[in-house]
Amino acid sequence: MKTIGSDIFFRDFIPKTEFQHKPLIIGWDLHTPENVGSLIRLGGNIGCEKVIIVSEMSHRKTSIRYTASTAFDKVNWEYCTKDQWRSLIPHDYKVIAIETAEGARDLFTAELPVKAAFMVGSERFGLPADVIEKCDMAVYIPVFGNVNSLNVSNSLAVVLFEWARQMKY
Repeated sequence: MKTIGSDIFFRDFIPKTEFQHKPLIIGWDLHTPENVGSLIRLGGNIGCEKVIIVSEMSHRKTSIRYTASTAFDKVNWEYCTKDQWRSLIPHDYKVIAIETAEGARDLFTAELPVKAAFMVGSERFGLPADVIEKCDMAVYIPVFGNVNSLNVSNSLAVVLFEWARQMKY
């Protein structure tokens, strides 16, 4: 069996259309530069408008660049403070918290908005309750195994591609 390189696979199987409205990604208080890089890379995968990293600390750019790969220079991304993030979201976009919070909707039955900003929380503590209150809705990802948590970038990937599926079909 002949194998094909990933560049050929993705060139042939990724839809050639762009979304009318591009999503935003918000990472709240992430502690590892690898997770920051993963969010940037996912932003490049989905064609997002911008990745916003809400953090009081700066991460090692070499680690971010390594994980983000080519997305590091292709995706619009920036840091902001905890007081600034909401002002960076266009007024007509809905902020969706990805969190197992009270009142959160099952991702696979929720209707996601066209103009969406998806927010993930810190690796240890998720999103604080007062931040979730500033969001327009919250979704959770149902898991079926005996481990009930997902990595920050895994959670974002599942939600982004469910959003893409809903926007395309």
